[in-house]
This record gives sequence, C-alpha cells and structure tokens, in this order.
Amino acid sequence: MTQYAERLAREEPIYTQLSAELLSHPFVFVGTKLDEAPLWQHIQLRSTRGGSGLGELRPKSFLVTPHLDKARQVALSQYNVEWIQMKTDQFTADILSKLEGTNQKGIHAISVRSAAATNNELVIPEVSKLVGGQLIRTDFLLGSEPVWSDIQSGRAILRESDQDLFEKVKDLRNGKGARGIVLLTGTAGSGKSTALMRIALRLSSAGVQVGWVDRESEVSLRGIRHALQNAGAPEVMAIDDADLLGVDLGPTL
Repeated sequence: MTQYAERLAREEPIYTQLSAELLSHPFVFVGTKLDEAPLWQHIQLRSTRGGSGLGELRPKSFLVTPHLDKARQVALSQYNVEWIQMKTDQFTADILSKLEGTNQKGIHAISVRSAAATNNELVIPEVSKLVGGQLIRTDFLLGSEPVWSDIQSGRAILRESDQDLFEKVKDLRNGKGARGIVLLTGTAGSGKSTALMRIALRLSSAGVQVGWVDRESEVSLRGIRHALQNAGAPEVMAIDDADLLGVDLGPTL
C-alpha cells in the first residue's frame, strides 16, 4: 500500500510510457484485472477520453482473466479493451500455442520496412504510428485544420454522415461493393478531412493497417503505387486533399 501511495504522489516513467502506448498499440493483458490505481491515474492525466457517446479510437486490446464483474467489463470496453474469459494456462494452450512462428513474420515485416527506409524507398506512414504521443490542445473549434488529437479527444463531434461513410467503407472491405475506392467531395470547411481521419482511426483501432498521405507528405503517385506493391503495404490507403497529386490522379484511381 505504501508503494502504491508513493507512486500516486508522482508520475512514474513506466506508467507514463504505458498510458502513451495504449493510444497507438494493441495490448494483451494477462494476470491482472487492470485495477491498479497508478495506471488509471496516468491514463486520466493524459486526458485521452472524449465525451459521452463517442466511440473509442484506441487500438483494440484484450484482457485475459477468468472472472470480471459487469461494471469493470463495461468500463474497460469504453477504452476498447475486450474481455477474454480464460485462465492463463487455457489461453496459453488455445491461443499462444497456435502463434508459433508469428514473431518471425513480424520481424521479417519490420526488416523489410527498415530496408526500404535505408534504401530511400517510400514508406507510407501508418495511422497507428501517427496518433501516438500526448494529446494536444488546438484551435479546431475556431476553424483550424483538424489534427489527430481533435478526433481522439472528442473536439470533432461524431456526425450521422460519418457513420454512413464508415458503413460504406466496411461494405467495400467485406466485398459488398463493385469498387474498392471511396471518393469524398465537398466544399471547403465542410469536414472532409475530419471525416476521413475518423474513418482511418476507426479502422486502425480495429486492427486494420491504414496508410495516410496528406498535403504534408512528400510523395508522388508513382511512389504510392510502388510502395503499395511492396511487402507489408497498408491494407487501406487514405489520401487527404488527393487533388494535390495532380492530373494523373483520376487514371491512377
């Protein structure tokens, strides 16, 4: 108890790092019910929760424990933590035993991307890497361009059109559409970038590898096409202000 009290009196580097990585990485928690007061203290210090009714945009994480009361189950679901009702030995036998060789695949994927970066090949940024770090205050509500923090913190409200657009993207990914492309148009300031960022975050939080290109990216259409042919390319590509890529955009799509 005294050790917990001492930790509550100050910021702990390990908890600070964990609460930051929870924003951009999926976790599997085993052997805990996530009831440590210092952890929740640091999560709240980061002001990572949006308003009521907003969907959680963290990557999905999993909590493995045989028993969890309903109240904590609901509370954790708000942070995109899903409960897996298993004992540790059962989880090891049923899940971990079937993942043999997965780490080698992951190491290979990382090495491919590292080699591409070393050879100055285009590596498309992933949304999961862009959204990490401290949430910041912005002037979004005063008309500034949206940033990832605006979506995560709830400054950008969820609109009905956002949900309709997300359902359309889900249908395309499930093979219910004739094309795999969604083109979003509208007048300046109508919320196109905000809608696209929310879709990208929702897909990323569901475990989909999403690439992101915007006006700050120094890429060409040729570079994008080449990057998407490489191993480990994003499953979904989101391009904001796509018309900046020039007259070849139409034929490329």
